[in-house]
Amino acid sequence: VTIIGIDYKDESPKAIKWLKDLGNPYSLVLKDEKGSFALDLGVYGAPETFIVDGKGVIHYRLAGDVNERVWNETLKPIYDKLAEKP
Repeated sequence: VTIIGIDYKDESPKAIKWLKDLGNPYSLVLKDEKGSFALDLGVYGAPETFIVDGKGVIHYRLAGDVNERVWNETLKPIYDKLAEKP
């Protein structure tokens, strides 16, 4: 699983400290100071999670945090189904 984070409307030093203190699960973190990219995605609050395939198609959107239960019961089955496709 490749996880890309979007630093939504944060000041860089605060975001860097947050990732350092809590751990950084992201392969890449994009900076979105003005929130324009998030608006393009239709984000209306944070956190939000999207499952996007290799062609850039959004297959699922989750508003709220991702914890073990959400991953196992909601996101992982969608991811697994997409991973099966050639």
